[in-house]
Amino acid sequence: MINCTLLFLHPCDKSIEIFISGEMPHRVKKMVNRLERTSSANNNVSLIFRGQELSLNMLSLDMIKDTWLWDDEGFWTLGKTKLTEDHFYTNTYSRMRVHLAVQVLSESVGDSIDRYSNEGLLDEYAPLNEIVLVCDRIVDIWNANYSKRCECLDMPNDQLIKELHAILLLFVEWKNGCDSKNDFIRMHP
Repeated sequence: MINCTLLFLHPCDKSIEIFISGEMPHRVKKMVNRLERTSSANNNVSLIFRGQELSLNMLSLDMIKDTWLWDDEGFWTLGKTKLTEDHFYTNTYSRMRVHLAVQVLSESVGDSIDRYSNEGLLDEYAPLNEIVLVCDRIVDIWNANYSKRCECLDMPNDQLIKELHAILLLFVEWKNGCDSKNDFIRMHP
């Protein structure tokens, strides 16, 4: 998601860091597509986050689908997600639909994971939930979602810049902790 982000110091004021990243919609789609690929037994792909594999036995997009099906069966009737079958049973067209990817990596999905993991799966779902909530926060900041206390970034010392910096460091830690390029979100398919 943050694979091709650049960080450098401002040429006139070395106390200011400048970040340049790819556009948010493409990055979110890449993340969800990677979660989908780790959910397929036909792919030799994995994601390792915080030392936990989010594939094979821990099918990442399938884990989100399990929480959705659990919610859909009526065990939890408040705060439903916007998820539908289109989010999980994908094709070439649906993989390109940005709003579907953003809905998979949303706060409501994080809440659903929390409710589901309280059924005894908290440790197994914690890394995935952290990824979902971090990606949701990136979307909120990049979209200047006022309802989530995110305004347009217009100051170099804005608190949201510091939050994005912390998120960037999380992704750097994640990437540096991987043994193989297949353990992280790849820059290209």
